[in-house]
Amino acid sequence: MMKIAGFCKVPMIFEDGVRTASLTIEDGKIISLDDVQNGVSLKEGLFLCPGFIDEHIHGCVGKDVMDGDASSLHEISKALLQEGVTAFLPTTMTAALPRLEKALSSIEFFEDGARVLGVHLEGPFISPKKKGAQKEEDIMKPDIKAYHHLQSLCGNKIRLMTFAPESAGANELIVEAKKDHVTMSVGHSDATYDQAMHAFDMGASCVTHLFNAQSGQNHHCPGVLEAALVSDAYTEIICDLHHVSAASIKVALKCKKKDRIVLISDSTEAKYAEDRTDLNLGGQPIHVDGGVAKLADGTTAGSILRINQALANIASLAEDYSISDLVNLASINPARNLGMDADYGSIKVGKHADFTVIDKDFNVYATIVGGVVLYQKGDWLHGRN
Repeated sequence: MMKIAGFCKVPMIFEDGVRTASLTIEDGKIISLDDVQNGVSLKEGLFLCPGFIDEHIHGCVGKDVMDGDASSLHEISKALLQEGVTAFLPTTMTAALPRLEKALSSIEFFEDGARVLGVHLEGPFISPKKKGAQKEEDIMKPDIKAYHHLQSLCGNKIRLMTFAPESAGANELIVEAKKDHVTMSVGHSDATYDQAMHAFDMGASCVTHLFNAQSGQNHHCPGVLEAALVSDAYTEIICDLHHVSAASIKVALKCKKKDRIVLISDSTEAKYAEDRTDLNLGGQPIHVDGGVAKLADGTTAGSILRINQALANIASLAEDYSISDLVNLASINPARNLGMDADYGSIKVGKHADFTVIDKDFNVYATIVGGVVLYQKGDWLHGRN
């Protein structure tokens, strides 16, 4: 693993645009944006951008967060480097309580892969009517005691929670979880428009995978979808062009502010393991059909999407988005959604030196975490100055 002391006069993708700049790294953080004497430079046509953050991922390389095994999580963290992801939230799903408890108890942090920023608890507090690929028999009503139990198992690392606000006890859950600085996300929900907007008023601030597993698309009975589009809530989008059509993504891009869209993968263990026949999602057998992960009955069950491919896909649809605007969808936007933008999500003095080296088409050439090159592909360094 190569340690980088700094970068000298390279095109950098900042929140507000692309500029040629230099930076110095010390103790894994950016300490200055001044000229440096011993920094490295990039090959022509490459950019240094903030590392990507995937706040919603169940697995990859044949490993699932619900395996309840730290080694599985470790393999996931290393595999994500190849798509430019420097930090992620291992995402659980609705399951029998012992299995969920085991998964939460296995959460660890690693130094040779993408950072684990915490946990995304997707279920069990969701709606049976919009369960998607989750098991109905294991769904629970929002419950503060159960929430605290789950938090204690993972050392209070839950950072994001998907829940159905129409369920009894949801309001109390929002208030309690916000005390722990948990981002509350409306998802797998059959809520009405008014119920969703009330959840936002109560402190919920995100919508899980826009268009998927949520009420709406009915002009007589508006629901979560319409509330997501008109509110200031952050909205996750799975931009594999299977979960959401290109036309629907264009609608979201027109309705939502650029700083309120978050690209996610929602990937399963099928990513990087598409040809395997023993794949599962939270214990349910899945297979890949036409580029989509599915249950045996054909229900869509997560994706095989890479974050850098999500960026390339949305770039073809976002007519007025600059490359900086696009990179923000997978860096500073998720960081802000999680309340972690003081340390992550952009190139700024004081933040962690987490970077991805990309070209204009979002191909990844190197991934750097804390100033250390953990992944590289091809010839990306111009040389030392």
